[in-house]
Amino acid sequence: MSITATAAGVLLAMTMQQISAEDMGVATATLTSACVKYVGQDEAIAACSCASGVSAERMEDIEYMVMSALSPNTGSQQQMAEAVQGMVAAGIPVEIIMSASQKMQTAAPRVERVCSVLARPTSQWKMVGNSHSDDGTIIETVSLPAHDTQLGDAMRTIGEAVYSSADAMNPR
Repeated sequence: MSITATAAGVLLAMTMQQISAEDMGVATATLTSACVKYVGQDEAIAACSCASGVSAERMEDIEYMVMSALSPNTGSQQQMAEAVQGMVAAGIPVEIIMSASQKMQTAAPRVERVCSVLARPTSQWKMVGNSHSDDGTIIETVSLPAHDTQLGDAMRTIGEAVYSSADAMNPR
């Protein structure tokens, strides 16, 4: 599924006005779905939602909307190239697309650090940290084994896929 010229036109129109909370919510759902698809675990919804939020914090609203709109094309270089071309043809500057993709990639390490615990069963979430006695001294430190969530890889892959297609269109 690639982005259509109509969708690119809607994004361009959004650059001229304030992007609504509803628009951002739809973008988060779309980006979260792309992450879950990449990770391959339905249980990763909470972690991928967190990953979307961490990524959003690093981007301007229009950049986040661009990444969301392009993320379903991850995995197909041809679809991604066509989607980026559609955005550029509709007036979205290639620099915005490239900037958004770079920000997504640089968010990947933070995503791993902040969000990976959410890929665990909820019964394990409370086990992270220290146990304290009544007087406040640490009586036990609970350490969970490393958990490979692929969250950082998902954000990095989405960002790289968008960047390579946008970079090919950059008229330098």
